[in-house]
Amino acid sequence: MISTLLATDEGAPFGATVGPDDRVYLWVLASNRDTPKHGGVAVGDALWSNSSVETILDFNDLSNHNPISDAIVVGEGTGRVLYTVEQTSARTGSDNDSATDGDGFDTSEIKRYALGETSGLFSGSGDVILTANTKNAFRIEMDSDGFLYVAQQSYDSLAVADNIYGLSKWDLSGASPVEMWHVNLDAAPPHDSPQNALNAQATSFAGLALDEPRGRVYVSRRNTDGRPVHNVIGYSMETGELLPGMSFATALSIVGTDTTLLSGGGGNNIRDIAVDAAGNVLSVNSSSEALRVHSPPDGPNNFNTYSPWAIDVGNSTVIATPIDFATSVDDKISTIPLHYSIAQNYPNPFNAGTVIQYSLPIDSDVNLIIYDLLGREVVSLVQTRQNAGTHSVQWLGTNNQDLPVASGIYFYKITARSSSRVNQPFSVTKRLLYLK
Repeated sequence: MISTLLATDEGAPFGATVGPDDRVYLWVLASNRDTPKHGGVAVGDALWSNSSVETILDFNDLSNHNPISDAIVVGEGTGRVLYTVEQTSARTGSDNDSATDGDGFDTSEIKRYALGETSGLFSGSGDVILTANTKNAFRIEMDSDGFLYVAQQSYDSLAVADNIYGLSKWDLSGASPVEMWHVNLDAAPPHDSPQNALNAQATSFAGLALDEPRGRVYVSRRNTDGRPVHNVIGYSMETGELLPGMSFATALSIVGTDTTLLSGGGGNNIRDIAVDAAGNVLSVNSSSEALRVHSPPDGPNNFNTYSPWAIDVGNSTVIATPIDFATSVDDKISTIPLHYSIAQNYPNPFNAGTVIQYSLPIDSDVNLIIYDLLGREVVSLVQTRQNAGTHSVQWLGTNNQDLPVASGIYFYKITARSSSRVNQPFSVTKRLLYLK
């Protein structure tokens, strides 16, 4: 539906994200076959209704930007900012002529557009925040502290010959960006098979995702040509160190412990990845046209299985697993927060389940309730005393009778009071959107 709302000469969407304002932002990356080049950013409401769609960066007039391989939006209102990865080389597609010709995403820059509350086309040129230091930048993510993570890729042997390709973390708070750590592409784990090691290193980083509650950053590889290599790799957000047990081949690359080459191209073309609120890693495979959800070793499954669903686009098959995707509260304490807070539910909008995370600086009596637009209680998610720490609860779109509710806007309200009852209770209400 999104692509049909773009004109036929504006190119095809390359990616999309939901901003803090609950709107959908999509961008276009031209391929080498596009003449002239296309590239831009549009935004619309959660339903992508015709009247809501507006263009931020023009898809045909590239006078103030370039084709875009990734974008993120942070902040709301006057603080709304768009960050983009823009490909500045003459060739911006993946249809390379050989393995060593060095073309395709050769040069790039990362830009920042202070959108604020403006609507329609952005008239400025934006600020370049990273350029030569991030050659072949392709994907970006930003954590809640404002640190920027950059995945740099190459489609050819230069990935091994030049160690600047890889994954990096940047501090943007000062006058100039500061690189906090860097992982070279050739340091990524190959499969145990020596004959696959060099080729595995030369494949490109094409996806990037953060699991902030668990301190993990994942990158994905494409062009593994069916070799049983680790094509999703996990690192520490804090140090950039490789996390043991957090790298894996997708379900299409291995079956159980069988690491033989599978017909049909196992892990080839993992185009992008994401992490859901439960810590599962979602991989998009463009060769098999499949979306798969993998649970980490410390989750209910392991990386050799997919859960709680897998979708094969070609035949619309949904493969369920026996995981109980039920409402649950996680009382695990990592560090003691300094103050009360409650995060925006994630994902939002949602149609299967959403997670609400909140923090308690001291032991507190907690009530967390979902209300409808008329202020009527829909379901009580938490009504208990909890220890200081960070907690999370999941809502599956059901009421107190465990019956499904209608699509629409709902509100969740937390009230937390210390056992001493000396201070006023902490009370915050936030909005969420449920779509069936």
